[in-house]
Amino acid sequence: MKMLKNRKAFTLTELIVTIAVMVVLVVTWAFYGRGHVKFAMMNEGRLFIDKIVAQEKMYFNDHGAFLDTGYVTSSDPLYINVKENKYFTKFKAWRVDSNKNLLITLNGDTTANCAMFGKYTSSDDSVAYTENIDKIQ
Repeated sequence: MKMLKNRKAFTLTELIVTIAVMVVLVVTWAFYGRGHVKFAMMNEGRLFIDKIVAQEKMYFNDHGAFLDTGYVTSSDPLYINVKENKYFTKFKAWRVDSNKNLLITLNGDTTANCAMFGKYTSSDDSVAYTENIDKIQ
């Protein structure tokens, strides 16, 4: 009889309360947390497009034209390391309108399943974004 009193364990009630609290936390994250992930992806995409534009400007100053790239995972002429990114792992940049406009497309890996587009116009030195990050899994 003495051994039964010294046994320490969780009761069924404590286990049910713990599971209920965890369910509430998971449901709360499902409704509110995914918006933060999308916001983080958009910010990373904007920063990555700005980095590509900055490197393309330097390349333009050295060579007189923007550098066309296909969908690449890294770019030695632009000195861009995509391994620094969490969501966007591939990019493409191409010239339009006689080297005055540069279109940039970012693609995520298969787990992120996202894309983002940016347009750089050399005449007004601005970047316009078109965001398409609705396919978050």
